Amino acid sequence: MSLDDVRLVNGHVNVVKRKNESRSNVEILLASFGSVAGEKEDDSPTDPYILDLKIVHLKNVHYRIEDENLGRKQSYQIADGIIEFDELDLENGNVAIKRVFLDRPDIGDTIVV
Repeated sequence: MSLDDVRLVNGHVNVVKRKNESRSNVEILLASFGSVAGEKEDDSPTDPYILDLKIVHLKNVHYRIEDENLGRKQSYQIADGIIEFDELDLENGNVAIKRVFLDRPDIGDTIVV
């Protein structure tokens, strides 16, 4: 799948790592795009999903990270922003960001519970 321009407006992104888990919900989701998802009927492995993403535009996006293992919660809000990728290789876990522009980011306090 190749996407040149993605826009997220008035969105909420929640990244959560549950107690005794080593990966967050987003890491699990991204790994499913880059890994063999299962077997075909003829027992041969399926091909991994390939995602080619160029630019993400953000407008009024709320982002929350929670790590239950560390007892830590963080929150961010981005009024306006652009993330431009050089490489997005989910299969090998490589992400190269070419450019980031954030207008009026609001970085909330880290809460340790």
